[in-house]
Amino acid sequence: MHMRKLAIITIATIALCGCDNAEEFQHPENQKTPSSTSTTTTPSTTSSTTTSTTSATTASTTTGASTPAPTNVSIPNIVPPPRDDSEAKSTTMTVDDTANAIIVVGGVEVDINIGSPAKGTLECSENSIKSVKIEQKGTTLSISTAPTFYAKTAKVTLTMPQVTAITAGGTALVKVTGIQDAPMLTVAGSGSSTVEVFGTVHNLVASTSDQSYLKLKGLNAKTVSATSSDKSVAHVRASDNATASTSGTSVISVFGLPTAAVTKASKDKSLVTVAPR
Repeated sequence: MHMRKLAIITIATIALCGCDNAEEFQHPENQKTPSSTSTTTTPSTTSSTTTSTTSATTASTTTGASTPAPTNVSIPNIVPPPRDDSEAKSTTMTVDDTANAIIVVGGVEVDINIGSPAKGTLECSENSIKSVKIEQKGTTLSISTAPTFYAKTAKVTLTMPQVTAITAGGTALVKVTGIQDAPMLTVAGSGSSTVEVFGTVHNLVASTSDQSYLKLKGLNAKTVSATSSDKSVAHVRASDNATASTSGTSVISVFGLPTAAVTKASKDKSLVTVAPR
């Protein structure tokens, strides 16, 4: 009977506190201490935060807002054309006896000897031989190649009765021998060409530009008028007088005269030098 009364009191008490489970009952004078794990909010908070961060990162990546601009920009390499190393072939050129001026532009070497009759030979790597253009208009003989021309062998050998004008450009190499007592010769160089002349002449007019080189020390002239610009170089020889004008960083060297016989005009960082011998 005593146990039955105790059970009835316990059930009534639980009912009064509104608890569905006896383990949740807390006596007003002996309340349970809250457990550190009784309220688990961290997992849900962490989950929410992680989801939010992931979404933000995805959005910024998608829109590109947080992607930095590239700091290194690659520059494509400029590859020169392959050289034609095919076997050299020779062909005969037709040259008119009236030709007295020569223009050479491109990657070709030209050797000219003063004499008669006029004739010429082209020796060139077989696969590139048709790329060398040779034509004569009036008294001017022109020899040229394209800027991309690159052959192991490309040489023209000429015999001409006389030469009064030489013009070279590109990477041309021109050599003239045998000029004897010519009244007048004009020589012009540009690009990175080189012109070399041997003989004697009364009047020489020489001009050079870019990075060209006029090697005219072996041409004995009575009077010389020379101009140079850019990074070019000219060597001339005179026995009577000379006028030399330079600009840029170019140089003209006058051989065979005392300083008093040379009229000089230089500007920028250019230079005129005089050597008696």
